Amino acid sequence: MLALAVGTAAAQVVPADAYDVGPPTLSCLITENSIGPLRIGMTLGEARKAWPEAKFERRAGLDELVELAVVVDRQTLVISDIGYDIPPGALPDKTVLRNLATYHPWCKDARGIGSGSLLSDAAAAYGGLVVIRKSDIEQREYASFKATSPRMHFRVDYTSIFYPESPRSTTAFKPEARLMGIEISAY
Repeated sequence: MLALAVGTAAAQVVPADAYDVGPPTLSCLITENSIGPLRIGMTLGEARKAWPEAKFERRAGLDELVELAVVVDRQTLVISDIGYDIPPGALPDKTVLRNLATYHPWCKDARGIGSGSLLSDAAAAYGGLVVIRKSDIEQREYASFKATSPRMHFRVDYTSIFYPESPRSTTAFKPEARLMGIEISAY
């Protein structure tokens, strides 16, 4: 059986079992616009209907930012920063999901790339590595690839990266370097 996955350039036909990660009933496919049934731009009320088996939990982020954690089978699969002005204890249905992130290996894209994937495998799947950059805030490291949407951000496990060319960017990494997660944003 085949399933259709929409990528950044053109639709691709992928085996249906590419979606079967984690528990047999779970689909946590990553695309440039979604993780599992959650899409950028949908409201929390729509998200609850789209993923009824998920629990939606409020968590404290940095600097009073409110995070939404999406939990399935006691596993946090998706995180979304939902804002600063959310009243204590509240998770309003009208809240819009402007970004989604996963750091869980159950979630993968149609190429099989996700948290824990080798950086070299991600580079091969996405047409080659462009650069690995450190963010200005918190020194997070992100890899850019030739054939990905600018909305997709590939966070790298920082333990296997070298910075010989510049203090903030490089293309050098150890063979064991892995992705920590994939983040998707509306901007």
